[in-house]
Amino acid sequence: MRYIWLAIIVVTAIPIGYVAVLASPWTYFTLGAEAWRERVFRLYPYRWWVSFSMLVCGFAVAVYLDRWA
Repeated sequence: MRYIWLAIIVVTAIPIGYVAVLASPWTYFTLGAEAWRERVFRLYPYRWWVSFSMLVCGFAVAVYLDRWA
């Protein structure tokens, strides 16, 4: 069961990581303003999915830390 919770954490952390990379100033300066803005705007339809991912990841981390930490 421990590895199932770890798998849930990893799978839900992927979209959160992508948003974190886009929020980085390095990404803004590397891509340029227009390309960065385009990638951020493409995330708009998936905002609920990313929010749900954050919720599930937080819950999974809390359960994992409660049981095995």
